[in-house]
Amino acid sequence: MMPKVSFVVAMYKVAPYIERCLRSLYGQTYENMEYVLVDDASPDDSSDLAMRLLDEFPHRRNQVRLVRHEQNKGLSPTRRDGFYAATGDYVIFFDGDDYVELNMVEHLVQKALDEEADIVVCDYYNGRWFSSEQVASDNLCYLSNPDHFRYDIIVHRCDDYVWRRMFRRILITNHDFLWPAAAMHEDMVISSQLAFYASKVVLLPEPLVHYTFNGSSITAEITKQLLLNRFRESCANLEVCREFYNRQGLLGEYPEGMDVNILKTVHVLLRLTGQWKYRLMWLTTYPRVIWLMLVGTRHIPSTSNNRLWFFLIMLGLFPKHSHKYYKGKHAVTNLWKSSPEPSKMISRTT
Repeated sequence: MMPKVSFVVAMYKVAPYIERCLRSLYGQTYENMEYVLVDDASPDDSSDLAMRLLDEFPHRRNQVRLVRHEQNKGLSPTRRDGFYAATGDYVIFFDGDDYVELNMVEHLVQKALDEEADIVVCDYYNGRWFSSEQVASDNLCYLSNPDHFRYDIIVHRCDDYVWRRMFRRILITNHDFLWPAAAMHEDMVISSQLAFYASKVVLLPEPLVHYTFNGSSITAEITKQLLLNRFRESCANLEVCREFYNRQGLLGEYPEGMDVNILKTVHVLLRLTGQWKYRLMWLTTYPRVIWLMLVGTRHIPSTSNNRLWFFLIMLGLFPKHSHKYYKGKHAVTNLWKSSPEPSKMISRTT
């Protein structure tokens, strides 16, 4: 029998999108499926829409499990509860405002079987309602040396989106897995651990997920209080990553993973650095950011642009939206373009 694949779908304020999402999941060409829908006390009718849609897919009705939270818990507990309700051989975490190609699972499973892989990562479309753009961000990273792909994920040289990964369920159940402490940057906690415990991670260079921008999602709303909340959440998840690195003896040997996490965390505050108290917070929470931006390391070399942005931040002149440019063009892609090959592969403990 072909392996069972479980979709764990988080639902909170996704009523405008959930039918499109679930049509793409219920309509999969792969048959041995399970759908764990977790309603995180959503104030809309997402759950009702999800269950009514089964009238169009009666063959999926017995494959759907609905988990309801009495109170809103947030994305991380929602995924955790959904995971422990799932019974599949493979699991995919998914969000109710995105959707997939109808042959996604069929292609992922075939790749996993062909390659004997514990994790398969696919490409995705990144766009808004009226346009889609193929993003193959891991191709250069993977094709340059497939044997190092697992290492690249552990140290965040490649992106860490969990919704483009199908992974063996035992990667969590068979290990002392650390769940994220909060929602912001939770993927960096999950993906690095999954890759570490995996024996083999492969890339399927096909765009199979449509990642959309939901105006009410965690990655869309922008206010001062939300940015501060995101910063605190990101700090909490960074400390979970630090605990994982410490447990596995990775912190001293592969510091680049934590350095990328630090950059991702402190840059959540960039939009607020026009005020001195937030610049001070940006500097003092993780002072290593000063070294990373002004001096750099062999894995994250500093550039003239890095140093320019640092002084603009210190003067309170950092452009309001330039944090996206900085993060995208320097903090992350420096890892891809400038990082030398690892001296040895990360060993996995069982």
